[in-house]
Amino acid sequence: MAEPNSLQTYMQVADELIARTSKEQLADVARILAINLGYYSERYGEVPQEELMELVRTETLNDEHAGLTAAGMKNLIAAVMEVTGLHYTLDDESS
Repeated sequence: MAEPNSLQTYMQVADELIARTSKEQLADVARILAINLGYYSERYGEVPQEELMELVRTETLNDEHAGLTAAGMKNLIAAVMEVTGLHYTLDDESS
């Protein structure tokens, strides 16, 4: 499971990279993530959007939700780096 500090790190890195990304590049990032979601949905079933929106709105995360959020932040960071060519090294890449 993701530790709160690593989740905060992923969110901070994502914010820093997004701040350096143009609107057009962000549109490409959104397309990559949409394809990622479509790929998952086609193979494993629909992702419960209502539950995900509740997760986005919550102020506290349990270990499972922190892990899901950290995994999502890693996907976002990877998509931004792919589109922009920007690089950022995370300390815990071994996980």
